[in-house]
Amino acid sequence: MTAPRRIYIIAGEPSGDRLGGALMTALAGHGPVAFRGIGGQEMTAAGLAPRFDMAELTVMGLTEVLPRLAHLMRRIRETAGDVADWRPDALVTIDSPSTSAPRWRAAIVSSTVDIPTRSAPRRRSISISAGVS
Repeated sequence: MTAPRRIYIIAGEPSGDRLGGALMTALAGHGPVAFRGIGGQEMTAAGLAPRFDMAELTVMGLTEVLPRLAHLMRRIRETAGDVADWRPDALVTIDSPSTSAPRWRAAIVSSTVDIPTRSAPRRRSISISAGVS
């Protein structure tokens, strides 16, 4: 029996949760897969083992971010450590292009030396942007 593919998936808002749930359902149809990461109800229903609910991260604007900055940064560090410990086959971040996806990837890659870069044959990191006009 083949070991399941390990996919770490992060969504930071409701539209990302919907996209993530659909992606997870599609991937699960192609063989054994284990999901871990951050998402909401739809991703959890599709099989996500969540670190915490994405509602903790859903903040907009400076007035919402500043009071919660220390908590947000702690969650990013915790998640980066979890990625390193779990060693997924792929890391997927789903977010709108102007928000946190680039920061997630930078934090995870910079703090986890043992997560291979793009040149590694088995590891992939992709980002899916929610439709923003």
